[in-house]
Amino acid sequence: MKLTVAIGEPDRYVKSHIAELRTAFPELEIEVLGNNERDFAGAEVLLARTLSESELEAAESLRAVFVPYTGLNRFPLKRMHERGITVVNSHGRAKAVAEKALALALAVMGRVVEMHTAMQREGVWLTRKRWGEEYWHSLHGKKCGIFGMGAIGSHLITLLRPFDVTVIGLKRDLDKGLADVYVEDIRAMAEACDVLFVCAPLSDLTRGSIDREILASMHGRFLVNIARGEIIEEEALYWALSQGVLAGAGLDVWYQYPEMGSYEPTFPSRYPIHELKNVVMSPHAASHAVEFRDGYYREIFEKLHYYLEHGSAMNAVNLGKLVL
Repeated sequence: MKLTVAIGEPDRYVKSHIAELRTAFPELEIEVLGNNERDFAGAEVLLARTLSESELEAAESLRAVFVPYTGLNRFPLKRMHERGITVVNSHGRAKAVAEKALALALAVMGRVVEMHTAMQREGVWLTRKRWGEEYWHSLHGKKCGIFGMGAIGSHLITLLRPFDVTVIGLKRDLDKGLADVYVEDIRAMAEACDVLFVCAPLSDLTRGSIDREILASMHGRFLVNIARGEIIEEEALYWALSQGVLAGAGLDVWYQYPEMGSYEPTFPSRYPIHELKNVVMSPHAASHAVEFRDGYYREIFEKLHYYLEHGSAMNAVNLGKLVL
């Protein structure tokens, strides 16, 4: 069997995992591609961060794809499903992402960055200069909607419990038994919650699912997005934040990103969201905790090891289950 690794220049963690595979499966042919190499011909198993339609069609022998991330929106899943290709992703940093979601919520509700910036840049103490305007919102006792109860959402609920929150979930997640209250859809969730956490994967069903109408129903509420920017309509998000419809947002995922290898300044949206005081921004770094640095690869190589041992026991991904 041939394993092709196409993740750019492997770091020391990946090299260590590859060495372990070579020892465990001496008959396995392992091909490690460079940064710009994308020839998957002959690959039966692929470890990759992305895969295009054309690359998939060229990989005629492909039987399984392993993704060292949680998100699968950079893969032609429908076509892969039609071909019966096994798709496996990694949740190795889910705890770190959940922790960042909580941190973003506490930061935006607590006005941490706003107060810090006022003191740092202007020497302004909101408890003195604008007495009465310094109040912030506590997370305790809030109703928290969890849109996406996969690995990240599940860990987030655990972190939220000490704040005595009421967890609101979707009825399609009823079997997971994690929420206190269940509602029919994202619209009902937005209307019922004080804080909406977006943890769902990007798919045809979730893309743009939080639109202007839904945001308009969230007057005075908070929004945290650690999933994908495109789940929330970009213009609608700016409107809701700039007009004070949303009380605030903590955002780790965006609409515009720097080109790979570019160090040019890049604002995260076509709209000046970065200028708003009621936003706490993070540069898609929720998973980048030092303690979880090897998390994705450690888990994905464990799954790869299992696949090489058991092969057919791992079925192709059920696309319906990807929408958490």
